[in-house]
Amino acid sequence: MNNNQLPRLIKLYRGLRNMSQKDLSDASGIPVNNLKKYENEYRNPKIEQIQIIAKALNVSLNAFTENSVTDVGDIMAYIIALDEQTDFTINCEKDDDGNYLPETMSFSFNDVNINKRIADYLKYKESNDNATDQDEKYQFYLNNIDNNIDN
Repeated sequence: MNNNQLPRLIKLYRGLRNMSQKDLSDASGIPVNNLKKYENEYRNPKIEQIQIIAKALNVSLNAFTENSVTDVGDIMAYIIALDEQTDFTINCEKDDDGNYLPETMSFSFNDVNINKRIADYLKYKESNDNATDQDEKYQFYLNNIDNNIDN
């Protein structure tokens, strides 16, 4: 569990759900004062509270874990998981000998909600190149996402 990122991630997923701290408190049963302490890094929640928060935000507990990618193996593990567990498509052209051409590779999802979220992320990423710190980037994202997307 990456506790350095946890406050930011709780705020991010709460914002994605268009929930106030009170809304999250009502949904999770965790007092608002505790949520404020978690989000402001005055207190670290126990794993049980993180599980409750994840459930209330309708995200996997994995959303709050560190997802570091350090080599090709890590990337392949994510691609294989996406391919096996989602409606994920990998496209790649072949040459005349039937060999895949890596420079023509593309990925897509057959789920409009996932594609909308990815498009929102690309907008966030493109517009955020000049942001100076993580809080500024996070605030931009919250101000520019489409909160009407289901899930």
